[in-house]
Amino acid sequence: MTERRLPDYLDPIRQAATDACSFVEGQRKQDFLADKRTQQAVILSLLIVGEVATKPLPSLLERMPAVLEGAGRIGGDSE
Repeated sequence: MTERRLPDYLDPIRQAATDACSFVEGQRKQDFLADKRTQQAVILSLLIVGEVATKPLPSLLERMPAVLEGAGRIGGDSE
């Protein structure tokens, strides 16, 4: 399997975010809250963003060891 390039990694995130925005474009908040179909579409798009974002590129992580070290401290006790 070939290594994914950064654009290949970011494009699905960008597309899902764009989709979520387009689903609610021009819609008033009260209309969105009354429209379960649109809510579900936005939720699915946000889930896609989250799912892809949790799968980091190995080559990116190898180049940023400080990020890995700092990630263990996020939300934990400060030193």
